[in-house]
Amino acid sequence: MPTNTPPFEPRSGIDDEDLFADEVSPVHASASVVRFSTSPDQALSPLPGTFVVQGVLPNAGIAPLPATSQGISFIICSIDDAKFRFINKRLGEICTVRHEIIRIRDAQSLAEGYTRGIQLARHDTLVLCHDDIDLLCGEALARVLGQGLEQFDLIGVAGPRKLKTAFWLNGGPVNSAGLVIHGPAGQPEAPFSINYYDTSAERRIPVEALDGVFLAGRRKVFETVPFDSETFDGFHLYDIDFTHRCHRAGFRLGVCKDLLLVHSSGGNFGDDWLRYEKRFREKFPAFARARARFTPQYSPAVIHAKSLDEAAALCRNPDHGLILSGADEDLPPLSAADTHYALWRSRSSMQEIDADVLAERMVRRWTSRPALHILVGLKAGEENLLADTLDSLAAQLYPEWRITIVTDLSAPEGFEGSDQIQWLSLRDAVHIAYVIDEMAAASPCNWIASVIPGITFEPYALQVIADYINIRPDWRLIYVDEDTREADDRYTAPLFKPDLNVDLLRSMAYFGSLVLVEKQAFLESGRFGSCAGAESYDLTLRLLDHHGPAAIGHVSQMLAHLPRSSTRAMNPEAEMAAVAAHLQRHGLDADIRDGALFGTRHVRYRWPDQPLVSIVIQTRDREEYLRPLLDSLFASTTYPAYEVVIVDNDSTDPDALALFERLQTEAPGAGRVRIVRQPGDFSYSRGANAGAAAARGDYLLFLDNDTHVVQDEWLDRLMEFAQRPDVGIVGPRLAYPESAKLQNAAWVLGLRGTAASPWDGELELVEPGYMGRALCDQEASAVSGSALLVRRSAFEALGGMDAENQPFLHGAVDLSLRMSALKLRTIWTPSAMLVHYGAVSVKARQRQPAEALADVVAARRDHHTLMARWMPRLANDPFYNRNLSLTVHYTPEYVAPTDWNTDFHDRPRIMGVPLTGGAGEYRLRAPLRVIGLAGLAQTMIVEPPKAFFVRILTPVEVARAEPDAIILHQPLDDAQTDALEGYARFNKGIRRIITIDDLITALPAKNSFFKAGFKDARPRLRRTLRLADRLVVSTQPLADLCADMIEDIQVMPNCLEWSLWGEVQPPRLPRRKPRVGWAGAAQHQGDLELIYPVVEALADEVDWIFMGMCPEPLKPFVHEHHGFELDFRAYPRAMSRLDLDLAIAPLEIHAFNEAKSNLRLLEYGAMGWPVICTDIYPYQNAPVTRLPNDPEKWITTIREQLAEPEALRAAGLALQTWVKNRFILENHAACWFAAYGP
Repeated sequence: MPTNTPPFEPRSGIDDEDLFADEVSPVHASASVVRFSTSPDQALSPLPGTFVVQGVLPNAGIAPLPATSQGISFIICSIDDAKFRFINKRLGEICTVRHEIIRIRDAQSLAEGYTRGIQLARHDTLVLCHDDIDLLCGEALARVLGQGLEQFDLIGVAGPRKLKTAFWLNGGPVNSAGLVIHGPAGQPEAPFSINYYDTSAERRIPVEALDGVFLAGRRKVFETVPFDSETFDGFHLYDIDFTHRCHRAGFRLGVCKDLLLVHSSGGNFGDDWLRYEKRFREKFPAFARARARFTPQYSPAVIHAKSLDEAAALCRNPDHGLILSGADEDLPPLSAADTHYALWRSRSSMQEIDADVLAERMVRRWTSRPALHILVGLKAGEENLLADTLDSLAAQLYPEWRITIVTDLSAPEGFEGSDQIQWLSLRDAVHIAYVIDEMAAASPCNWIASVIPGITFEPYALQVIADYINIRPDWRLIYVDEDTREADDRYTAPLFKPDLNVDLLRSMAYFGSLVLVEKQAFLESGRFGSCAGAESYDLTLRLLDHHGPAAIGHVSQMLAHLPRSSTRAMNPEAEMAAVAAHLQRHGLDADIRDGALFGTRHVRYRWPDQPLVSIVIQTRDREEYLRPLLDSLFASTTYPAYEVVIVDNDSTDPDALALFERLQTEAPGAGRVRIVRQPGDFSYSRGANAGAAAARGDYLLFLDNDTHVVQDEWLDRLMEFAQRPDVGIVGPRLAYPESAKLQNAAWVLGLRGTAASPWDGELELVEPGYMGRALCDQEASAVSGSALLVRRSAFEALGGMDAENQPFLHGAVDLSLRMSALKLRTIWTPSAMLVHYGAVSVKARQRQPAEALADVVAARRDHHTLMARWMPRLANDPFYNRNLSLTVHYTPEYVAPTDWNTDFHDRPRIMGVPLTGGAGEYRLRAPLRVIGLAGLAQTMIVEPPKAFFVRILTPVEVARAEPDAIILHQPLDDAQTDALEGYARFNKGIRRIITIDDLITALPAKNSFFKAGFKDARPRLRRTLRLADRLVVSTQPLADLCADMIEDIQVMPNCLEWSLWGEVQPPRLPRRKPRVGWAGAAQHQGDLELIYPVVEALADEVDWIFMGMCPEPLKPFVHEHHGFELDFRAYPRAMSRLDLDLAIAPLEIHAFNEAKSNLRLLEYGAMGWPVICTDIYPYQNAPVTRLPNDPEKWITTIREQLAEPEALRAAGLALQTWVKNRFILENHAACWFAAYGP
C-alpha cells in the first residue's frame, strides 16, 4: 500500500523469532524497556522505525529514553505469548514511523498496567490496545492516526455519540459509532462478522466515550486525565470511565473508522462486569439511576463474511444495502448558533456548590417533597423514544416521581412494573387520551405532566422543579426552557422562553413540551379537556383564566430536551379552538386567524365603537418628509375617527410654513389638522406633552415626522389592541424604506446598555426571528416612541411623558415602564406596519457641532436617568430570558453566562473578570474555583472573548447577574475605568475589587508589553482605585505602591492549585548530562539576557532545557526547547516533562521585578527541583540559592551544585516541602474568600 511516511530501515539482521524465543523466558522485571539492537550504545541511539520495547528480555537493564514528540508508543497488557507475538509482528510490519512496543505482562488491572506503560513510554503519541486484535489498515496506520489526532484528542474504533449508561451501546444504533470486525485474529480463512455500530458515511465521528479495545491519543491527554486504577481494579469499564472523564475534561473524542481492526473476543458481561457497572454509577451521579440494559434493540447490525478478505472488502466498499431505522447519514454541521449554544451549555453546567445549595434548601426550606406524575401516551414505533425518556427519569437526582405509560401496545417482554413505572395496555389507541385524563385525575401525586415519548431531562431537572414548588407556593403551573436533541445527541435550537406573556401565548403555544400542573388546580380548571392534540395548551389557558397570571411560573433553566426524531405534530385547529374558548371566557369578541407561521395565530379584536385618535407629530422644518407622511395618512388610513396635531418646534423653512397654512385651510387637512407651537430646544417629551394637551382624542398616537403609511388598516389594527381594557400602549412594526427590513420590534430591556429593539436592519419582513417572535403579537416591556399609541386616560394618570427626567431619548421607554403601575399592558403587533426613515430631523440638527454635542450630552443624561430609575426592570425583562445575551439579541450569553440562579441567594456571589494567560489563572480563575469547591461562595468567570481582550459588562448586565462582589484584573484602560464608574454609580450594593500582580506603572523597556503600556499608568491607576472598595495584590511592594491611593489593601500571595499540581511528578529519566533549565512566558527578554554567557559556558557540561521563551542567541546551546503550554490544566504536566536536575530563575534588578511574586519558585518547587536564582526581594526567605547577577558566580555555583547530586536532590525536596506547607491554594481558600468576598 502506498504511503507518504519513511520506509523501515534494517533491523540489524536480527530475526524476530529468535528474539521472541528469548523474550518469553521468565524474568523478574515486569516491564523493562529495551530495543532490538546489538549493543547498549545502539540502544541509546535507535534507528528510525526500529525502536521496539519489549518487557521481558532476560537481564534487561536499559531504562526508557526521554520522551520525544516524534514516533508512536504502543502499550499492550498481555499474558498470552502467542497473541502478543502476533500483534507485535503485525505492528512491526505496518508501522512505518519510529515506534516502540511496551508489553506489560503482570498487570494487576488494565488501568494499572496502562498507567505503568504510559510512564515508560518515550513518544508523544500513545496507543493502548488489546492483544487479541489484528489491524487491517496496513502501512496507512501512522497516517490514519495522525489525521485522526488532528481532529480529535483521543480516538478509537467504537463508542457512543452520547453516553447513556456504562454499557455504551445503550441508546441504540442512532447513538452508536464505529465499525469492527469480529473473528479469530491470525486465521484469515475463518468466518468473520462485521459489527456496524452505525451505518453513516462519516469516517470520523465525535463521541463521549470510547471502547478500550484500541485507544490512541497524545501524551497530554493521558497525563491530564489518569486512569482510575483504584475504582476499576480489574478488567471492566476502566475504558468508559477514563474516556468519559476525558470528554468531561474538555478533550475531543472521536471514532475513526479507518482504524479497521479485527477483535477476537466479544466481551463478558457477567457478575464481575455488573460489579464494576455499580461502581461506575456510584462514581458518576449523572448515571446513578442509569442501569445498563442488555436487550436486542441495543445490539449492532451484523453482516457475516466467509473470510477476512471478504469482511475487509465489505468494510471498504459497504455495498450491502444496510439501513438502520432512524439513522441519519446527513447530519447537518453545527451552525454558528448551535456552536454558541454548545459553548453556553459547557459554561453553564451545574457545579458541585450548586448541587450543595440545592440539597441544603431541600433540608432547610422545603415544606414538602412534591410527588411528580409523568403521563405518556405511546404509539407504535415510539418504543426507542420511550426508552430514552425512561433512561432520563432513571438518572434523576430527585426520586419522588412516577411514570404511567398508556398505550395499545403490550408491555415489553420481561417488563416488571414498579411503584415508579406503570404500563397500561389498552385494546384501542382511541382511548389513550381519555385514560391519561382519568389517570391524572386519580393520581396520588401532587403535580402532573403529560409528555410525548422521547422527551429527556437534565439529571437535576425534577429536583429544580420541586425546589420551585416549595419556594413559590403560589405557582399552580410550571413550564421550563427546552431544546432539541439531535440523532447524534447534540443539543440544538434552544428555546429560552419569556415569562408569562399572555398575548404571545394566544399567538403560539410557547410553553412547550414540559408543563407541570398542580393536581388540585388541574381538577379545578377542568382537567385536560376536549381539545385533542392541544390538551396541555387548553389546560394552560383555562388554568390562567381560573387562577390568574400569578399562578403561572417559569423556570428559566434548560431542563428538557425534545427529540428531533419525534413524529408528533401540533394541532393548530385544536389550539385555535382553545384560544377561542379562552377569549370567550374573557368576554372578548374576536376573529382568530392563522398567523404568518404554521402553528401561530393572529387575533383580530372587534369593538362596537371607534374612539377618536389624536395623531401627534413633532417637526422642525423637514417638509419633504412631513408632507408625504400626511399624504399617505390621509389617502390610506381606513380608520375614520382621527385628528392630526402637529407640534412645530421653531420651523423656519418656507416650504414647511406654507404646508402648515394649507393644512389648516385646505382639504383634507382643514378641520382635521391643528398646529401647536413648541419653541425652544428640542425635547421629545415636552413636545409630546404639548401635543397631548392640545389633543381631543381618547387615544394619543405619537408619530415621528419621517414615517410613512403603507397599510390601509394600520390604525384599525392598533386600535383593536388599544381598546382592550387591559392595554395601555400599542406599538406597530416599523420597517426601513430602502431595504424593507425590520427596524423596530418589541423592545428588550437592557439590550445594548439600556433598552433597544432586536433585529434592527437584520430581518426581512417575512423572517420569523427567534421563536417566531418577529411575526407574533406579544406583550412587551417597551416599544418605540417613533410610533406609539397610548390610552389618553392612562397617559394623563401617569402625568404624561417625564419631560424633566427624560426630555430627549427614553421618554417612551420610561412611559411604557410606568404603565405597569396602572396594571396595563404594552403590546407590540407586527400586523400593523409603518415605514420609518429614522431620525431624519435629529440627523439634520446634528450637522451643527454644537447641536451634536448637546444631543450626546442629553442622550448620556437620559441613559443615566433611565438606569438610576429602572435598573431592576432593565436587568430583568420578563419578556426576554436571563440566559440570552444583552449584547447580541436572542443569542445565548455564552461569553459571560450567569453561573448561579439569581432566584436564590444561598451563598455569597463573586464575579471575576480576568486577563488572559497565567496572570488571570493565578489571580482569579484558580482562587475562585477553590472558593467554590470549598462551598464558601458561588463564583463565575467572565471569560475573555479572545486573547488580550476583556469582556466589559454594562451596569445592566452586572445588575442582572446580581453578584455581591465583582473583581477586575488590572483595569487601566478607559473602557474598564468607565465601566467601574458605571458600577459605582448604578450597582450600589456590589463590592468593587481590583486585583493587581504586576507593577503596571513601571514596565521595563525589554518587556514585550512595554510599547502597549500606558505612559500615564500611575494617574490611571489612581483614578481606578478611587472607584474600588478594595485592592488585592500579590506582594508587599505592590501594596506599598498603592498605599496612598486606596485604604483597603489585602496582600494575597500567589499559590498553586494542588488539584492540578499535587500528583504531577517529573519522570526522572536517565540522562547522559545533568538537565538544567528555565520555564516562562514571553516577557523575560531582559532577564534571560543575564544568562547568555552562563548557557554558552556550560553547554558542553549540561543539557539546557527551556520551556516557553527562548531567545535566538540561546538556541544553539539549548538541548531541548519545549513550547509554552497555554492550557493550564495541562501546564503542570508539561512542566514536569522538562525533568530538570536544577532550575534557574534569573531576574533583572529593577522596580518591576522587585514587585513580582515568587511564582516561578513555587512551580519549580512543586516539581521538587532545586533552584538557583537572582538575589532579589521576591525570592527572599525561600530555601533556594540566591546569587547576584554575575555570570561567573552563576557558572561556578551551577558546577559546584551539580557536583553534589545528593545535596542537590535534598535542596529540591526542601523547596518542595516549603511550597506544600505555605503555598497550596486549597489550604488558603478561606483567606481568598475573605479577600474577594462581599
